[in-house]
Amino acid sequence: MKKNKFRRFFILVLMLAWFFAGWPAVWKNPRLPPKIQEVYAAVTVTAATGGTAISADNYGTGTYTTLTGPTISEGANREISAGNKTIILNAPTDFNFNTGQNVTATISLVSGSGTCFAFSSATATPTATTITFTVSGIDSKGSQYCKAVFSNIQVRPTAGTPLASGNITNTGNNTSIPSGSTNFGTLTEVVGAKSKLAVTAYSSTATVNTDFATKPVVTLQDRYANTVTTDSFSTITEAVVLSTQSCGGTAGSGSLTSLPTSGTAVTSGVMTYTAMQYSAIESIKICFTSVGVTSVLGNAVNVIGLPTVTTQAASSVKDTTATGNGNITATGGENNDKRGFVYDTTSRSLPGNVAPTSSGYASYAEDSAGNYGAGTFTKGLINLSIGTTYYTRAYSHNSVGYSYGNEVNFTTAILAISITSDGEISYGFVDLGDSKDTVGSDTQTARNDSTIAENFNIRTSNALGGTQWTIGSSPGTNVFVHEFSTNGGGLWTKFDDAVNYQTLAESVGVGNTINFDLRVTLPTDSDTEQKTITVTVQAVAQP
Repeated sequence: MKKNKFRRFFILVLMLAWFFAGWPAVWKNPRLPPKIQEVYAAVTVTAATGGTAISADNYGTGTYTTLTGPTISEGANREISAGNKTIILNAPTDFNFNTGQNVTATISLVSGSGTCFAFSSATATPTATTITFTVSGIDSKGSQYCKAVFSNIQVRPTAGTPLASGNITNTGNNTSIPSGSTNFGTLTEVVGAKSKLAVTAYSSTATVNTDFATKPVVTLQDRYANTVTTDSFSTITEAVVLSTQSCGGTAGSGSLTSLPTSGTAVTSGVMTYTAMQYSAIESIKICFTSVGVTSVLGNAVNVIGLPTVTTQAASSVKDTTATGNGNITATGGENNDKRGFVYDTTSRSLPGNVAPTSSGYASYAEDSAGNYGAGTFTKGLINLSIGTTYYTRAYSHNSVGYSYGNEVNFTTAILAISITSDGEISYGFVDLGDSKDTVGSDTQTARNDSTIAENFNIRTSNALGGTQWTIGSSPGTNVFVHEFSTNGGGLWTKFDDAVNYQTLAESVGVGNTINFDLRVTLPTDSDTEQKTITVTVQAVAQP
Protein backbone atom coordinates (compact mmCIF):
# COMPACT_ATOMS: atom_id res chain seq x y z
CA MET A 1 0.00 0.00 0.00
CA LYS A 2 2.87 2.36 0.80
CA LYS A 3 4.53 1.56 -2.51
CA ASN A 4 1.44 2.53 -4.54
CA LYS A 5 1.11 5.82 -2.69
CA PHE A 6 4.77 6.61 -3.52
CA ARG A 7 4.24 5.91 -7.24
CA ARG A 8 1.24 8.19 -7.40
CA PHE A 9 3.14 10.93 -5.67
CA PHE A 10 6.11 10.64 -8.12
CA ILE A 11 3.83 10.79 -11.21
CA LEU A 12 2.12 13.87 -9.81
CA VAL A 13 5.48 15.57 -9.31
CA LEU A 14 6.49 14.84 -12.95
CA MET A 15 3.23 16.22 -14.32
CA LEU A 16 3.55 19.39 -12.32
CA ALA A 17 7.15 19.80 -13.49
CA TRP A 18 6.08 19.40 -17.15
CA PHE A 19 3.25 21.89 -16.73
CA PHE A 20 5.38 24.57 -15.10
CA ALA A 21 8.20 23.97 -17.64
CA GLY A 22 6.04 25.48 -20.44
CA TRP A 23 3.60 22.88 -21.62
CA PRO A 24 1.26 25.50 -23.24
CA ALA A 25 4.11 26.87 -25.36
CA VAL A 26 5.11 23.39 -26.48
CA TRP A 27 1.53 22.68 -27.42
CA LYS A 28 1.07 25.84 -29.40
CA ASN A 29 4.61 26.11 -30.94
CA PRO A 30 6.41 22.83 -30.54
CA ARG A 31 10.21 23.14 -30.57
CA LEU A 32 12.38 20.87 -32.74
CA PRO A 33 15.58 19.48 -31.41
CA PRO A 34 18.73 21.25 -32.72
CA LYS A 35 19.82 18.25 -34.78
CA ILE A 36 16.53 18.31 -36.69
CA GLN A 37 16.96 22.07 -37.29
CA GLU A 38 20.35 21.38 -39.00
CA VAL A 39 18.69 19.23 -41.63
CA TYR A 40 16.69 22.22 -42.83
CA ALA A 41 19.62 24.74 -42.91
CA ALA A 42 19.43 27.32 -45.73
CA VAL A 43 22.96 28.82 -45.74
CA THR A 44 23.58 30.83 -48.94
CA VAL A 45 26.86 31.37 -50.77
CA THR A 46 27.86 34.57 -52.55
CA ALA A 47 30.66 33.64 -54.92
CA ALA A 48 33.95 35.49 -54.84
CA THR A 49 34.49 38.12 -57.50
CA GLY A 50 37.57 39.45 -59.26
CA GLY A 51 38.72 36.16 -60.74
CA THR A 52 37.16 36.16 -64.21
CA ALA A 53 40.03 37.91 -66.01
CA ILE A 54 43.26 36.46 -64.64
CA SER A 55 46.07 37.11 -67.13
CA ALA A 56 48.10 34.15 -68.36
CA ASP A 57 51.12 36.38 -67.79
CA ASN A 58 50.57 35.93 -64.04
CA TYR A 59 51.90 32.41 -64.38
CA GLY A 60 55.26 33.58 -65.66
CA THR A 61 55.56 36.64 -63.40
CA GLY A 62 54.34 34.90 -60.25
CA THR A 63 51.69 37.56 -59.75
CA TYR A 64 48.58 36.62 -57.79
CA THR A 65 45.08 38.03 -58.23
CA THR A 66 43.23 38.96 -55.03
CA LEU A 67 39.58 37.95 -54.88
CA THR A 68 36.74 39.68 -53.08
CA GLY A 69 34.84 37.12 -51.00
CA PRO A 70 33.33 34.58 -51.03
CA THR A 71 30.61 35.07 -48.38
CA ILE A 72 28.52 32.46 -46.58
CA SER A 73 25.33 33.77 -44.98
CA GLU A 74 22.71 32.35 -42.64
CA GLY A 75 19.05 32.97 -43.35
CA ALA A 76 17.98 32.20 -39.78
CA ASN A 77 19.44 31.71 -36.34
CA ARG A 78 21.88 28.85 -35.92
CA GLU A 79 21.79 27.66 -39.56
CA ILE A 80 25.55 27.10 -39.44
CA SER A 81 26.25 24.27 -37.07
CA ALA A 82 29.38 23.61 -35.08
CA GLY A 83 30.80 20.35 -33.94
CA ASN A 84 34.35 21.29 -35.06
CA LYS A 85 33.41 20.53 -38.64
CA THR A 86 35.22 22.10 -41.58
CA ILE A 87 34.82 24.37 -44.57
CA ILE A 88 37.50 23.45 -47.18
CA LEU A 89 37.72 25.74 -50.18
CA ASN A 90 39.32 24.03 -53.18
CA ALA A 91 41.09 25.74 -56.06
CA PRO A 92 39.87 24.55 -59.48
CA THR A 93 42.20 22.53 -61.68
CA ASP A 94 45.10 24.57 -63.14
CA PHE A 95 44.90 27.24 -60.41
CA ASN A 96 46.78 27.61 -57.13
CA PHE A 97 46.21 29.63 -53.96
CA ASN A 98 48.98 31.88 -52.61
CA THR A 99 50.48 29.88 -49.75
CA GLY A 100 52.31 32.98 -48.54
CA GLN A 101 49.16 35.01 -47.88
CA ASN A 102 46.89 34.14 -44.94
CA VAL A 103 43.16 34.22 -45.61
CA THR A 104 40.93 36.05 -43.13
CA ALA A 105 37.32 35.16 -42.24
CA THR A 106 35.31 38.09 -40.84
CA ILE A 107 32.10 37.02 -39.11
CA SER A 108 29.37 39.60 -38.53
CA LEU A 109 25.63 39.94 -37.82
CA VAL A 110 23.24 40.08 -40.70
CA SER A 111 20.19 40.65 -38.54
CA GLY A 112 19.32 40.89 -34.89
CA SER A 113 21.64 41.01 -31.90
CA GLY A 114 23.66 38.48 -30.05
CA THR A 115 26.73 36.41 -30.73
CA CYS A 116 27.50 34.67 -34.03
CA PHE A 117 28.89 31.34 -34.94
CA ALA A 118 32.67 31.12 -34.71
CA PHE A 119 35.69 29.56 -36.38
CA SER A 120 38.49 28.02 -34.42
CA SER A 121 40.74 30.68 -35.98
CA ALA A 122 39.95 33.88 -37.86
CA THR A 123 42.79 33.20 -40.32
CA ALA A 124 43.96 30.22 -42.33
CA THR A 125 47.20 29.51 -44.17
CA PRO A 126 46.36 28.03 -47.56
CA THR A 127 47.99 25.13 -49.23
CA ALA A 128 48.42 25.40 -52.98
CA THR A 129 44.99 23.90 -53.52
CA THR A 130 42.95 24.23 -50.28
CA ILE A 131 41.89 26.76 -47.61
CA THR A 132 40.48 25.20 -44.41
CA PHE A 133 38.39 26.78 -41.62
CA THR A 134 36.81 24.84 -38.71
CA VAL A 135 33.41 25.89 -37.23
CA SER A 136 33.86 25.83 -33.46
CA GLY A 137 30.68 27.53 -32.25
CA ILE A 138 27.12 28.41 -33.23
CA ASP A 139 24.97 31.50 -32.87
CA SER A 140 23.65 32.27 -29.40
CA LYS A 141 20.00 31.46 -28.94
CA GLY A 142 17.76 34.12 -30.35
CA SER A 143 16.53 35.62 -33.61
CA GLN A 144 19.84 36.88 -34.96
CA TYR A 145 21.67 35.34 -37.88
CA CYS A 146 25.17 35.96 -39.25
CA LYS A 147 27.58 35.77 -42.17
CA ALA A 148 31.29 35.09 -42.78
CA VAL A 149 33.23 37.07 -45.40
CA PHE A 150 36.53 35.58 -46.58
CA SER A 151 39.21 38.03 -47.70
CA ASN A 152 42.77 37.99 -49.08
CA ILE A 153 42.26 34.86 -51.13
CA GLN A 154 44.90 35.14 -53.85
CA VAL A 155 45.08 32.91 -56.95
CA ARG A 156 47.10 32.45 -60.10
CA PRO A 157 47.14 29.93 -62.99
CA THR A 158 49.56 27.01 -62.93
CA ALA A 159 50.35 27.27 -66.67
CA GLY A 160 50.29 29.87 -69.41
CA THR A 161 48.40 27.63 -71.80
CA PRO A 162 45.91 26.17 -72.41
CA LEU A 163 43.81 28.87 -70.80
CA ALA A 164 42.12 27.45 -67.70
CA SER A 165 38.70 28.03 -66.14
CA GLY A 166 36.86 26.59 -63.17
CA ASN A 167 35.03 27.24 -59.87
CA ILE A 168 36.18 27.27 -56.27
CA THR A 169 34.23 24.59 -54.40
CA ASN A 170 33.78 23.37 -50.82
CA THR A 171 34.67 19.83 -49.78
CA GLY A 172 34.47 20.34 -46.02
CA ASN A 173 32.48 17.99 -43.74
CA ASN A 174 30.22 20.64 -42.23
CA THR A 175 26.93 19.60 -43.80
CA SER A 176 25.29 22.93 -43.02
CA ILE A 177 27.58 24.63 -45.58
CA PRO A 178 26.77 24.00 -49.27
CA SER A 179 29.34 21.78 -50.97
CA GLY A 180 29.59 19.69 -54.13
CA SER A 181 29.26 21.84 -57.24
CA THR A 182 28.22 25.00 -55.42
CA ASN A 183 30.25 27.87 -56.83
CA PHE A 184 32.35 29.79 -54.30
CA GLY A 185 34.02 31.83 -57.04
CA THR A 186 34.70 31.51 -60.76
CA LEU A 187 38.31 31.68 -61.95
CA THR A 188 39.01 32.33 -65.63
CA GLU A 189 42.46 32.64 -67.18
CA VAL A 190 42.60 35.07 -70.11
CA VAL A 191 45.21 35.73 -72.77
CA GLY A 192 48.17 37.82 -71.68
CA ALA A 193 49.63 40.92 -73.27
CA LYS A 194 50.65 40.69 -76.92
CA SER A 195 54.23 39.46 -77.13
CA LYS A 196 55.03 37.82 -80.46
CA LEU A 197 53.85 36.79 -83.90
CA ALA A 198 53.42 33.24 -85.16
CA VAL A 199 52.93 32.00 -88.71
CA THR A 200 51.59 28.78 -90.17
CA ALA A 201 53.50 26.88 -92.83
CA TYR A 202 52.83 27.98 -96.39
CA SER A 203 53.87 26.67 -99.81
CA SER A 204 57.52 25.58 -99.88
CA THR A 205 57.52 25.81 -103.67
CA ALA A 206 55.75 28.45 -105.75
CA THR A 207 55.75 29.62 -109.34
CA VAL A 208 56.94 33.14 -110.05
CA ASN A 209 54.10 35.68 -110.35
CA THR A 210 51.59 32.97 -109.43
CA ASP A 211 49.46 32.73 -106.30
CA PHE A 212 50.91 30.50 -103.57
CA ALA A 213 48.92 27.28 -103.31
CA THR A 214 48.98 27.54 -99.51
CA LYS A 215 48.94 31.01 -97.98
CA PRO A 216 50.25 31.89 -94.50
CA VAL A 217 48.12 32.73 -91.47
CA VAL A 218 49.78 35.07 -88.96
CA THR A 219 48.56 35.28 -85.36
CA LEU A 220 49.29 37.85 -82.68
CA GLN A 221 50.09 35.91 -79.51
CA ASP A 222 50.95 36.36 -75.87
CA ARG A 223 54.13 34.87 -74.47
CA TYR A 224 52.43 31.47 -74.15
CA ALA A 225 51.21 31.30 -77.78
CA ASN A 226 47.60 32.19 -76.95
CA THR A 227 46.01 34.28 -79.70
CA VAL A 228 45.25 37.83 -78.59
CA THR A 229 41.67 37.79 -79.86
CA THR A 230 40.93 41.18 -78.30
CA ASP A 231 43.32 42.91 -80.73
CA SER A 232 41.98 44.17 -84.07
CA PHE A 233 44.25 47.18 -84.44
CA SER A 234 47.86 45.89 -84.57
CA THR A 235 49.19 45.91 -88.14
CA ILE A 236 51.30 43.25 -89.86
CA THR A 237 54.12 44.22 -92.22
CA GLU A 238 55.80 41.79 -94.64
CA ALA A 239 59.44 41.84 -95.78
CA VAL A 240 61.21 39.34 -98.04
CA VAL A 241 64.74 38.10 -97.34
CA LEU A 242 66.80 35.45 -99.06
CA SER A 243 66.25 31.99 -97.62
CA THR A 244 69.71 31.95 -96.01
CA GLN A 245 68.92 35.11 -94.02
CA SER A 246 67.06 36.10 -90.87
CA CYS A 247 64.69 39.01 -90.42
CA GLY A 248 66.54 42.18 -91.37
CA GLY A 249 69.01 40.26 -93.58
CA THR A 250 69.67 40.54 -97.31
CA ALA A 251 66.45 41.37 -99.08
CA GLY A 252 65.10 39.40 -102.01
CA SER A 253 65.35 40.93 -105.47
CA GLY A 254 61.64 40.66 -106.24
CA SER A 255 58.38 42.10 -104.95
CA LEU A 256 55.87 40.35 -102.70
CA THR A 257 52.20 41.17 -103.21
CA SER A 258 49.44 39.95 -100.94
CA LEU A 259 45.83 40.28 -99.88
CA PRO A 260 45.41 41.72 -97.33
CA THR A 261 48.26 44.07 -98.22
CA SER A 262 51.28 44.67 -96.05
CA GLY A 263 50.43 47.04 -93.18
CA THR A 264 46.85 45.82 -92.69
CA ALA A 265 45.52 45.33 -89.14
CA VAL A 266 44.71 41.90 -87.74
CA THR A 267 41.16 40.77 -87.10
CA SER A 268 40.73 39.38 -83.59
CA GLY A 269 44.46 38.77 -83.48
CA VAL A 270 44.61 36.91 -86.81
CA MET A 271 45.82 37.84 -90.29
CA THR A 272 44.56 35.36 -92.90
CA TYR A 273 46.11 35.89 -96.33
CA THR A 274 43.87 35.09 -99.28
CA ALA A 275 46.43 35.82 -102.02
CA MET A 276 50.22 35.97 -102.17
CA GLN A 277 52.80 35.85 -104.98
CA TYR A 278 56.42 36.80 -105.63
CA SER A 279 57.97 38.31 -108.73
CA ALA A 280 61.50 36.84 -108.82
CA ILE A 281 62.94 33.37 -109.25
CA GLU A 282 64.87 32.70 -106.04
CA SER A 283 64.58 31.00 -102.67
CA ILE A 284 63.13 33.34 -100.04
CA LYS A 285 61.65 33.63 -96.58
CA ILE A 286 59.02 36.13 -95.45
CA CYS A 287 59.51 38.11 -92.24
CA PHE A 288 56.30 39.28 -90.57
CA THR A 289 56.58 42.20 -88.11
CA SER A 290 54.32 44.23 -85.84
CA VAL A 291 55.18 47.11 -83.51
CA GLY A 292 55.95 46.09 -79.95
CA VAL A 293 56.15 42.34 -80.47
CA THR A 294 58.73 39.80 -81.61
CA SER A 295 58.77 39.25 -85.38
CA VAL A 296 58.43 35.83 -86.98
CA LEU A 297 60.28 34.39 -89.98
CA GLY A 298 58.28 32.05 -92.20
CA ASN A 299 59.48 28.89 -93.88
CA ALA A 300 61.62 28.94 -97.03
CA VAL A 301 59.78 29.01 -100.33
CA ASN A 302 61.59 28.19 -103.55
CA VAL A 303 60.06 30.44 -106.17
CA ILE A 304 60.57 28.85 -109.55
CA GLY A 305 59.89 29.77 -113.15
CA LEU A 306 60.65 28.62 -116.66
CA PRO A 307 64.33 27.97 -117.42
CA THR A 308 66.27 30.28 -119.72
CA VAL A 309 67.93 28.65 -122.73
CA THR A 310 70.10 29.87 -125.61
CA THR A 311 71.00 28.11 -128.85
CA GLN A 312 74.51 28.16 -130.31
CA ALA A 313 75.66 27.28 -133.82
CA ALA A 314 75.51 23.61 -134.73
CA SER A 315 78.81 21.77 -134.90
CA SER A 316 80.10 18.60 -136.55
CA VAL A 317 77.74 19.19 -139.44
CA LYS A 318 77.97 16.23 -141.79
CA ASP A 319 75.89 15.02 -144.69
CA THR A 320 73.17 13.36 -142.56
CA THR A 321 74.10 14.31 -138.99
CA ALA A 322 74.97 17.36 -136.92
CA THR A 323 75.48 18.29 -133.28
CA GLY A 324 73.15 20.77 -131.61
CA ASN A 325 74.67 23.12 -129.02
CA GLY A 326 72.64 24.75 -126.25
CA ASN A 327 73.10 26.45 -122.91
CA ILE A 328 70.79 26.47 -119.88
CA THR A 329 71.68 29.93 -118.59
CA ALA A 330 69.16 29.72 -115.71
CA THR A 331 67.36 26.64 -114.41
CA GLY A 332 64.27 28.53 -113.23
CA GLY A 333 65.00 27.77 -109.59
CA GLU A 334 65.27 23.99 -109.78
CA ASN A 335 67.23 21.45 -111.77
CA ASN A 336 65.66 20.54 -115.09
CA ASP A 337 64.47 17.07 -116.01
CA LYS A 338 64.53 17.37 -119.82
CA ARG A 339 66.60 19.20 -122.41
CA GLY A 340 67.14 18.90 -126.12
CA PHE A 341 66.66 20.42 -129.59
CA VAL A 342 63.81 20.78 -132.03
CA TYR A 343 64.69 21.03 -135.74
CA ASP A 344 63.03 21.32 -139.10
CA THR A 345 63.74 22.31 -142.70
CA THR A 346 61.46 25.33 -142.22
CA SER A 347 61.95 28.23 -139.82
CA ARG A 348 59.37 28.26 -137.02
CA SER A 349 58.20 30.89 -134.56
CA LEU A 350 59.01 30.68 -130.85
CA PRO A 351 56.89 27.75 -129.58
CA GLY A 352 56.08 28.99 -126.08
CA ASN A 353 55.49 26.70 -123.09
CA VAL A 354 54.62 23.56 -125.06
CA ALA A 355 56.15 20.10 -125.48
CA PRO A 356 58.43 19.46 -128.48
CA THR A 357 55.69 17.44 -130.16
CA SER A 358 53.54 20.59 -130.17
CA SER A 359 56.33 23.02 -131.06
CA GLY A 360 55.67 23.08 -134.80
CA TYR A 361 59.09 21.58 -135.54
CA ALA A 362 59.10 18.26 -137.36
CA SER A 363 61.79 16.53 -135.27
CA TYR A 364 63.39 16.70 -131.87
CA ALA A 365 66.24 15.07 -129.98
CA GLU A 366 65.99 14.94 -126.17
CA ASP A 367 67.80 13.97 -123.00
CA SER A 368 65.02 12.97 -120.61
CA ALA A 369 64.64 11.75 -117.04
CA GLY A 370 67.70 13.70 -116.00
CA ASN A 371 68.77 16.19 -113.35
CA TYR A 372 70.27 19.04 -115.30
CA GLY A 373 71.70 22.22 -113.86
CA ALA A 374 72.79 25.35 -115.63
CA GLY A 375 75.44 25.01 -118.35
CA THR A 376 76.09 23.97 -121.92
CA PHE A 377 74.83 20.76 -123.46
CA THR A 378 74.91 18.98 -126.81
CA LYS A 379 72.77 16.47 -128.62
CA GLY A 380 73.17 14.66 -131.90
CA LEU A 381 70.73 15.50 -134.70
CA ILE A 382 70.28 12.51 -136.98
CA ASN A 383 68.47 11.37 -140.11
CA LEU A 384 69.19 14.64 -141.88
CA SER A 385 69.00 15.07 -145.62
CA ILE A 386 72.16 15.78 -147.59
CA GLY A 387 72.73 19.36 -148.63
CA THR A 388 69.70 20.69 -146.75
CA THR A 389 69.28 23.75 -144.53
CA TYR A 390 67.87 23.02 -141.06
CA TYR A 391 66.50 25.35 -138.37
CA THR A 392 66.93 24.39 -134.73
CA ARG A 393 66.23 25.64 -131.20
CA ALA A 394 67.53 24.38 -127.87
CA TYR A 395 64.94 23.80 -125.14
CA SER A 396 64.78 22.74 -121.49
CA HIS A 397 62.03 21.69 -119.09
CA ASN A 398 61.34 21.89 -115.36
CA SER A 399 58.19 21.51 -113.26
CA VAL A 400 56.86 24.84 -114.54
CA GLY A 401 57.15 23.86 -118.19
CA TYR A 402 59.18 24.22 -121.40
CA SER A 403 61.36 27.09 -122.51
CA TYR A 404 62.97 27.47 -125.95
CA GLY A 405 66.05 29.36 -127.02
CA ASN A 406 66.78 31.37 -130.16
CA GLU A 407 66.68 29.72 -133.57
CA VAL A 408 69.86 29.00 -135.58
CA ASN A 409 70.31 27.29 -138.91
CA PHE A 410 72.89 25.08 -140.60
CA THR A 411 73.22 23.25 -143.91
CA THR A 412 74.20 19.63 -144.15
CA ALA A 413 77.15 18.76 -146.34
CA ILE A 414 77.21 17.37 -149.89
CA LEU A 415 80.04 14.87 -150.02
CA ALA A 416 82.12 15.38 -153.19
CA ILE A 417 85.45 14.15 -154.55
CA SER A 418 87.14 14.53 -157.88
CA ILE A 419 90.16 12.97 -159.60
CA THR A 420 92.08 15.94 -160.89
CA SER A 421 94.43 13.79 -162.95
CA ASP A 422 93.23 12.17 -166.17
CA GLY A 423 91.81 9.24 -164.26
CA GLU A 424 93.20 6.66 -166.66
CA ILE A 425 96.16 4.34 -166.18
CA SER A 426 97.80 2.26 -168.93
CA TYR A 427 100.25 -0.32 -167.72
CA GLY A 428 101.15 -1.30 -171.31
CA PHE A 429 102.56 -4.76 -171.94
CA VAL A 430 103.54 -6.63 -168.79
CA ASP A 431 104.80 -10.16 -168.71
CA LEU A 432 103.06 -12.81 -166.67
CA GLY A 433 104.28 -12.77 -163.09
CA ASP A 434 105.83 -9.29 -163.44
CA SER A 435 104.84 -6.05 -161.64
CA LYS A 436 104.37 -2.48 -162.85
CA ASP A 437 103.45 0.74 -160.96
CA THR A 438 102.50 4.34 -161.74
CA VAL A 439 105.11 6.06 -159.63
CA GLY A 440 106.63 8.93 -161.56
CA SER A 441 104.63 8.20 -164.65
CA ASP A 442 100.90 8.14 -163.94
CA THR A 443 100.34 9.23 -160.32
CA GLN A 444 96.70 10.08 -159.61
CA THR A 445 95.28 12.96 -157.53
CA ALA A 446 92.00 13.03 -155.57
CA ARG A 447 90.55 16.33 -154.27
CA ASN A 448 87.96 17.10 -151.53
CA ASP A 449 85.23 19.10 -153.25
CA SER A 450 82.83 19.00 -150.27
CA THR A 451 82.10 21.63 -147.62
CA ILE A 452 83.46 19.48 -144.81
CA ALA A 453 86.57 17.44 -144.19
CA GLU A 454 86.34 13.96 -145.61
CA ASN A 455 87.90 10.53 -145.46
CA PHE A 456 88.92 8.94 -148.80
CA ASN A 457 88.41 5.23 -149.35
CA ILE A 458 89.57 3.14 -152.30
CA ARG A 459 88.43 -0.12 -153.91
CA THR A 460 89.65 -2.20 -156.88
CA SER A 461 87.92 -4.72 -159.11
CA ASN A 462 88.74 -8.03 -160.72
CA ALA A 463 90.44 -7.79 -164.15
CA LEU A 464 87.97 -8.24 -166.94
CA GLY A 465 88.58 -9.17 -170.62
CA GLY A 466 89.06 -12.75 -171.78
CA THR A 467 89.68 -14.95 -168.78
CA GLN A 468 88.86 -13.01 -165.58
CA TRP A 469 91.62 -12.42 -163.16
CA THR A 470 90.65 -12.33 -159.48
CA ILE A 471 92.39 -10.30 -156.82
CA GLY A 472 94.64 -12.16 -154.39
CA SER A 473 97.44 -11.64 -151.90
CA SER A 474 100.01 -13.36 -154.20
CA PRO A 475 100.03 -14.08 -157.95
CA GLY A 476 98.83 -17.42 -159.28
CA THR A 477 96.94 -18.85 -162.21
CA ASN A 478 94.42 -16.17 -163.14
CA VAL A 479 95.12 -14.48 -159.79
CA PHE A 480 96.76 -11.06 -159.67
CA VAL A 481 97.90 -8.67 -156.97
CA HIS A 482 96.82 -5.04 -156.87
CA GLU A 483 98.27 -2.42 -154.44
CA PHE A 484 98.11 1.32 -153.67
CA SER A 485 100.47 3.83 -152.10
CA THR A 486 100.09 7.45 -150.89
CA ASN A 487 103.76 8.15 -150.29
CA GLY A 488 105.30 7.65 -153.73
CA GLY A 489 105.76 3.90 -153.43
CA GLY A 490 107.49 4.00 -150.07
CA LEU A 491 104.73 1.82 -148.60
CA TRP A 492 102.36 -0.37 -150.58
CA THR A 493 99.02 -1.65 -149.32
CA LYS A 494 97.41 -4.66 -151.00
CA PHE A 495 93.75 -4.70 -151.89
CA ASP A 496 92.11 -7.47 -149.91
CA ASP A 497 89.32 -8.18 -152.35
CA ALA A 498 87.24 -6.63 -155.09
CA VAL A 499 84.29 -5.84 -152.85
CA ASN A 500 85.25 -3.79 -149.81
CA TYR A 501 86.65 -0.26 -149.55
CA GLN A 502 89.93 0.32 -147.77
CA THR A 503 91.16 3.59 -146.25
CA LEU A 504 93.15 5.70 -148.67
CA ALA A 505 93.43 8.89 -146.56
CA GLU A 506 91.77 10.41 -143.47
CA SER A 507 90.76 13.97 -142.59
CA VAL A 508 91.26 15.49 -145.97
CA GLY A 509 90.38 19.15 -145.55
CA VAL A 510 88.06 21.08 -147.81
CA GLY A 511 89.83 21.66 -151.17
CA ASN A 512 92.83 19.54 -150.18
CA THR A 513 94.25 16.76 -152.42
CA ILE A 514 95.79 13.36 -151.96
CA ASN A 515 98.24 11.80 -154.49
CA PHE A 516 98.22 8.05 -154.84
CA ASP A 517 99.90 5.41 -157.04
CA LEU A 518 98.88 1.91 -158.06
CA ARG A 519 100.93 -1.24 -158.71
CA VAL A 520 99.83 -4.44 -160.44
CA THR A 521 101.47 -7.90 -160.36
CA LEU A 522 100.23 -10.22 -163.12
CA PRO A 523 99.16 -13.84 -162.69
CA THR A 524 101.78 -16.53 -163.17
CA ASP A 525 99.65 -18.15 -165.84
CA SER A 526 96.72 -16.92 -167.90
CA ASP A 527 95.60 -15.89 -171.33
CA THR A 528 97.10 -12.87 -173.11
CA GLU A 529 93.88 -10.88 -173.63
CA GLN A 530 93.87 -7.16 -172.68
CA LYS A 531 92.42 -6.63 -169.19
CA THR A 532 90.48 -3.75 -167.64
CA ILE A 533 90.61 -2.94 -163.92
CA THR A 534 88.28 -0.33 -162.34
CA VAL A 535 89.54 1.58 -159.30
CA THR A 536 86.96 3.61 -157.30
CA VAL A 537 87.81 6.40 -154.84
CA GLN A 538 85.05 7.24 -152.36
CA ALA A 539 84.56 10.27 -150.11
CA VAL A 540 82.85 9.77 -146.73
CA ALA A 541 82.17 12.08 -143.84
CA GLN A 542 84.42 11.79 -140.84
CA PRO A 543 82.87 9.88 -137.94
